[in-house]
Amino acid sequence: MLNPGRWVIFVDSNVWYSRTLRERLGMLYVTPEAPPFHVQWTDDVLAELLYHLRKRHPQPPAPIRSTT
Repeated sequence: MLNPGRWVIFVDSNVWYSRTLRERLGMLYVTPEAPPFHVQWTDDVLAELLYHLRKRHPQPPAPIRSTT
């Protein structure tokens, strides 16, 4: 993959939390040969994202059982 474009995009936790926005950002990033931008975030953004995900889904997902 070539070097990312000249724009730097700071992604807030609201973008990572929204499945639609997450998918659109990913599609924009991987579609062209060279991404038109470079994505950045901070540890605080990820901490806020995890807080809200855990608040909305307090129970961990059920383990996946093998059928074999």
